[in-house]
Amino acid sequence: MVIMDSPRCFFQRVLYTNVSIHWIADHVDTESGCIIVKDKFIPLSTHTVQCVLGIPSSGRKNEWTDADTGRQAFLDKIGKSCLLSITSFGDSLLQDQSMSDEDVIRNFVVVALGTFLCPNLTEFPSSEYLIPLVDAVKCRQWNWCEFVHQWFMMQIRKYSDLKKKAEHCFYWGWRLFVFVMCEWSSLIC
Repeated sequence: MVIMDSPRCFFQRVLYTNVSIHWIADHVDTESGCIIVKDKFIPLSTHTVQCVLGIPSSGRKNEWTDADTGRQAFLDKIGKSCLLSITSFGDSLLQDQSMSDEDVIRNFVVVALGTFLCPNLTEFPSSEYLIPLVDAVKCRQWNWCEFVHQWFMMQIRKYSDLKKKAEHCFYWGWRLFVFVMCEWSSLIC
């Protein structure tokens, strides 16, 4: 694994180059939503996300178009004027023993989304997924599989666009998800 820190890169984090993950991403057909190699394919769908991760696949449609409103409602709920880093949410989980159940759920989901399921370009949670976390007890009622799948495919499209521009820099967050899906698929095939 090679660590790169280049101002030419589209993303702002320290970037990792991994030949096998790039190879997989190069074989994703964004139109069909499949990894295609020769005559075999692995579907990348909301159903696949649900099978691999076990997160909710039914429920409220993810119509989170007003991220700024969700961000402000989230900030009001946690009693802050600005968004905390993902690390701060994780630290709170480890250190604050008096946290309410709702706060535990909220902090855990922020860390899970920001580091594994839907990583973004900064150290802060994306405003795109904060609306369901305002009422953390009901966050299970949202269709997270659909959201994670859409986020993943968006990252693959960004990678493809960067590749066309001959800039192979890409941040690592979605890579673990690809690896898990490929490993899972090899077990059931």
